[in-house]
Amino acid sequence: KRLNAMITSNYLFRFISLIVAFSVVSYSYFLYVLIQPENSATKEATAGEGEITRIKHHDAAMPSPDSIDHPSQKQQLSSCPLTVQRNKGLFEGSDEFSNVILLVSCNYAYYDMLQNWEFLASQINLKWAVLALDKQLYKTLGPERAIFGGRNISGPQMYRQRQFFELSCHKLLMVLETLQNCTSSGDIDGVVFSDVDNIFYQNPFIHDLGKLILSGNYDYVYQSNQFPRDSGGTRNKPRRDVCLEGLPREEGNTGFYYVNGKSSVIKTIFENTINRCQDMTDKGKGRRQSDDQQLFWQELWKVKNHGIVTKSEDASATSNVTFHHCNLEDYSNAMTTTSITKRSSEYDFFTFCCMDPYYYPVGMERKPANSNPISFHANHCYGKEEKIKKLLTSRPDHYGWNESRIILTNQTGRTSTKK
Repeated sequence: KRLNAMITSNYLFRFISLIVAFSVVSYSYFLYVLIQPENSATKEATAGEGEITRIKHHDAAMPSPDSIDHPSQKQQLSSCPLTVQRNKGLFEGSDEFSNVILLVSCNYAYYDMLQNWEFLASQINLKWAVLALDKQLYKTLGPERAIFGGRNISGPQMYRQRQFFELSCHKLLMVLETLQNCTSSGDIDGVVFSDVDNIFYQNPFIHDLGKLILSGNYDYVYQSNQFPRDSGGTRNKPRRDVCLEGLPREEGNTGFYYVNGKSSVIKTIFENTINRCQDMTDKGKGRRQSDDQQLFWQELWKVKNHGIVTKSEDASATSNVTFHHCNLEDYSNAMTTTSITKRSSEYDFFTFCCMDPYYYPVGMERKPANSNPISFHANHCYGKEEKIKKLLTSRPDHYGWNESRIILTNQTGRTSTKK
């Protein structure tokens, strides 16, 4: 009996010890989880509906919904997204543009147009990264191909509606974030941005646009938003637009442009535009009277006419900026290495130029005058279907759109070609 009692006591002691040990471990783990600081580098950046925020200079690369689980994101040391580092260079085999990145943006509602854009870009060996405007597109493409900007703006957005305004302004913010993060890290010194409805038939970087970039003379190269027309009224001829006479129109297009990352002036214009976007959002209007394009060009002319205002706690100061728009001589001599004028500081001079609208047309007319353009922008219309119609008629062979390029992914993960 005594032996049985000893054995029973021994088992009971072991059992109680196991319970106590398990309780201590569980309580310790609970405390660890409770007090563990949140990792801001992997926390998903979110913003309330209608909120457009200015970039903070201490922010790391733009977060992705699932970046915490992706090893390539964990290993990132630079503030510049790995997507940009891996896809910069504009086109295969180009050393001259090694520090310039081509960015295209859309959300999942325009994924079919993105695939059409990517097919055409791949045919001329371009390199690019995608600015994903919603989580679904980012998860479809993955961090190797896309950057997620922290806001989920999904669905097809109609021109001038509230969500369209927020989406278009957020594109500017994502470009500015990329520019600031990646120029400060030394990974890039310029960005070319394209809307998904701006397709490339030929490589623009071995044509005029590339020459303008390589000249090093320009802080901003933009797409005209009109058909070609000179001051004498002659229309639809190469090298005959008023912007190439040194007479820029009041408003260009913000759906296709180049930005020089070394220019503090253009970054200031971007920041001022984004602040205007925020101000309009704060007013809570349901329908917007201005979009990112109008606001951007308003801010550009404001800097030209009134300079850059810097404010401190005690006072404010204004720095005047000399603006120079290219003329035909500048445009024709873009490959020269001689700067237009010597700059005395990063803030005192700003140079900008248009792309010849004969070679880089927009969708203002039923079809472009040039039957073989370098690019074509299917704007000046409402909705995706209208854009597709313009892509089809942008060249006589209807090469601008083909549904066989579209791969659909259903909810089960299976893929099929769109018929």
